[in-house]
Amino acid sequence: MPFCNLTIGECTYNTPTRPNNIKDRSKDVEKIATVVQESSKILFPSFSLQRTQELLQVLYAMWKDGMLDSSIKIYLDSPLASRINEVWPETTVWKTIKNWGNLHIIRDSEDSHALQTSSQHCIIISASGFLNGGRILGHLATSLLDPKATVMFIGYAGENNLASKIKANEPVVEINGVLVENKAKIVELRSFSSHASYEELMDYLQEYASVMMEE
Repeated sequence: MPFCNLTIGECTYNTPTRPNNIKDRSKDVEKIATVVQESSKILFPSFSLQRTQELLQVLYAMWKDGMLDSSIKIYLDSPLASRINEVWPETTVWKTIKNWGNLHIIRDSEDSHALQTSSQHCIIISASGFLNGGRILGHLATSLLDPKATVMFIGYAGENNLASKIKANEPVVEINGVLVENKAKIVELRSFSSHASYEELMDYLQEYASVMMEE
């Protein structure tokens, strides 16, 4: 590439190709539909910015197409994600989702605690995606004990952390200093993670360099 002798860049996956692909979306939709039908409570650890909004659009489309129970309640338990929702670009679909009767926004911590101990059949979206903080930890502390509950991971989570330990089905994990049995079902979706692969980053940098040369 021109203009430099050495480029140092970050590559999340550290692989030539992306392990997660948008082409897997139809398979992920089928997984979600099956899990929602078979599980008591479904947890989606999710990043507040963009990942949550993308997931809500997928769930709404599934609900509209009859792939989800018409009465299923979807709780968004993340103050940051809720605030981002308010400023998300107002497309026609997004306006409909914000007024969707099945979507319930949890704002108070008391309501979050009540939801954590509730046994109702529902979908819960909560931050953070890496499980390094946020209200999702409270939900995991109760739901991991339930063999009928399912945790659905929708993004890259790295290694040697709480998310990777849960994904690896370690029998016991530590949450906020407390050991919790990992009895819930664990499902990983393949089409949501959005980090660029090594090849995609190289393509981007080379395209940028070409534009700079033209200018």
